[in-house]
Amino acid sequence: MDAVVVENLVKVFGEIVALKGVSFRIGKGEYVGYLGPNGAGKTTTIRILLGLIKPTSGRVEILGHDILKDPRSVKGRLGYVRQGLSLELGLTVEQSLELYGYLWGLSRAEARRRTRELLEVFGLENIRKLYPSQLSIGMRRLVQVIRELIHDPEILFLDEPTTGLDPVARRRVIDYIAEWGRERDATILLSTHIPQDIERLCNRIILIHRGVIRADMSVDEFKRTFGGLTKITVKFPKKPDPGFTERISREAGEAIRALRVLGACIEVYARRGDVARIVESIAVEARREGLELIDLRIEEPTLEDALIKAYLEA
Repeated sequence: MDAVVVENLVKVFGEIVALKGVSFRIGKGEYVGYLGPNGAGKTTTIRILLGLIKPTSGRVEILGHDILKDPRSVKGRLGYVRQGLSLELGLTVEQSLELYGYLWGLSRAEARRRTRELLEVFGLENIRKLYPSQLSIGMRRLVQVIRELIHDPEILFLDEPTTGLDPVARRRVIDYIAEWGRERDATILLSTHIPQDIERLCNRIILIHRGVIRADMSVDEFKRTFGGLTKITVKFPKKPDPGFTERISREAGEAIRALRVLGACIEVYARRGDVARIVESIAVEARREGLELIDLRIEEPTLEDALIKAYLEA
């Protein structure tokens, strides 16, 4: 079953066309990264999926309901961690979370239990009596994430959820969301500019640019498609002679896109599918020359590299 169905979504703001016929589907239990540069149309899409704004045209189905006709049909089944900070300044952290749970239909006892459970999971028991004004930006962001998990939504929309968090807190948030989602078979749509969050949480990427979907594929396929070349680094006890690298280049042929010698190390750049052939050529030639391989490292293109290239090419 598809948890989210988007067909030919168009949104026009005055003279600006924010979405130009966007279509995609997200299956129940999928974790999808919805990516693109600033102004690509990510937040506009999410706000439409939540029923906060209406599209100019197109169809949106959430959990089997046409939310453009009946936005209340999925009330209480969605969660939304939005950009920016939005907490009730006159309430303590504990009061704010309990109120939010109660508004989503939890009993007072259940709202209290979920509040304390989540604060404990995130290591924030000591701030429950504090007011938002007494918290750092990172702490307020964590509380905002907790607030959207308190009613166990079936679909969670995350719009830059770890902005302002230090690396430890960011990992804690992403890891908990991943575990929480697996336990409930929840569906997650994550919009972020942080590659580490995508790799830690998502298994699929949808790339939008200037209101148009430019790519829709697995994270691994995305890195292969846009990530560039794999780097192979080989270290020997001494600098190999020029004839050694010439023979490797001749043996591997066009598989080698670039090769350079740095003292006792050789760096080779190649496409992922040619790596095994090149490593074998180096190993065979090293045995022939009586050279010992001290170290061999293969560095795959990073998701950050792939995202930058995809943004530039889109």
